[in-house]
Amino acid sequence: MAKVDSIIKFSGTLDKLTFVRSAAYGDHVRRKRGSVKPARVNEAFKRSSDELKMATPYAKLIKDSVNPFLSNCRDWTLWSRLRSFFRKQVRSGSIDYYELVGFEFHKKHTLDSLLRGRPAIDASINGSELCISFQLQAPPHIPLSYIDGYQLTLVVIGVNGESTSSCTGEYPLGLARLNEKPGIEQLRLSLKEPADTIILALKCEGCKGNNVMNNAKSQGMAIVHVLKWPKDKG
Repeated sequence: MAKVDSIIKFSGTLDKLTFVRSAAYGDHVRRKRGSVKPARVNEAFKRSSDELKMATPYAKLIKDSVNPFLSNCRDWTLWSRLRSFFRKQVRSGSIDYYELVGFEFHKKHTLDSLLRGRPAIDASINGSELCISFQLQAPPHIPLSYIDGYQLTLVVIGVNGESTSSCTGEYPLGLARLNEKPGIEQLRLSLKEPADTIILALKCEGCKGNNVMNNAKSQGMAIVHVLKWPKDKG
């Protein structure tokens, strides 16, 4: 579809021209779809459209689950990146949540850029309890001079069925100083209900004193661990 830059700062349709204001591509004018030449929908397009439609519920489930906890960790590419990830899964023939490990919720301000190596995580399910042992290899590297501490928060997402529902909880691990060696965190969480898959996301936020700083450069959040709920457990 043809696009041209526009100096006219309004949106809408005039004759067969549509004026678009886009944060991603800037202000531009485009012709009405199919007005230049007959638009054909080939089999590849239909297949891609079907894959995207099948991927959307999975992407929406993850996005809706973590939205309340993102604060400044969110960005406008998240939705498209999640749908692209699950479309590849649909195309491969199976949904594998384990492949989400390492997925960043902000494309630029990442958890990986703050942490010096992937955290050591051991997680298991004992009855209705989720048992987690967690430790950073070293304090985070936060590129802001006034930041002297950090807070880590685990976000637990329990996925049930074929991406039909989830239960989500947030568990702060407390404040720590950047000049201190990270200790081992032990958590025993009682889950509200069994889940087919447990997804653990980790959020890191820079602090000054005992206050979390609302600065995107000092924050990051990513998925760090995935485990299955044992079928023989209640």
